[in-house]
Parts: sequence; C-alpha cells; structure tokens
Amino acid sequence: MKRSLRRRIFIGLIVAAAILAIGSCTISGPSYIRISNTSGSYTLAHVNITGHSSSNWGSDLLTPGVITPGNAQEFQTNPGFYDVWVTDTTPYDVYAYDIQVTAGNTTTLSFNGTTLQ
Repeated sequence: MKRSLRRRIFIGLIVAAAILAIGSCTISGPSYIRISNTSGSYTLAHVNITGHSSSNWGSDLLTPGVITPGNAQEFQTNPGFYDVWVTDTTPYDVYAYDIQVTAGNTTTLSFNGTTLQ
C-alpha cells in the first residue's frame, strides 16, 4: 500500500512539473509588421521601419516595389517596439511611433491616406 501511494505521489509530481513547464513556454515563430493600404486612391512608395530607440530610419523596405490601394505587405521583425514611416507617391509622409510587435504575431497598421494606425 505504501509503495502504491508513493508511486501515485511521484507520478503526480511529474505531471505537475510537466504542466508547469508547458505553461511557462513562450510563443515562438516569426513576428511581422503588416502595412495595409486602405486609402482607396494613394499608392505607398516607401516604408521605413526602425527600432523605437534608434536615431536612423535605415533603408526603404519597399524598393523597388509599392503597396497599391487595397493591398498589404508584411515585414518580418523581432519582438519589440518600432517606429514606422510611410510615404505615398504624392509624396505625403505619415508616421506611427512605439508600435509593439510580440513574438509569433503580426501587428497590422492601416494607411488611410492621412494616418497610419
């Protein structure tokens, strides 16, 4: 009887440890910022994405492409906080600051012609 009780306790501890291990796992996989052009009439010609604390915008991620109205494009990032700058073909600049991207998820920003949110 004692042996059976010890075995049950041991198995229970193993199951509890497995549940705790599974519960503490983080979501993995690629993270993305998705730029959706919902403007209806403006074509996005430039997209720049930089870390929120960076002082440099880096290179245009669309070169040589564009995002036409009704379309979207995804840009792979690491989890963190980002600033995004888009320019349409008129050229009109729009910014979004401190955009959080979480692990394994896609954060979508919509350009409506005047804002990026």
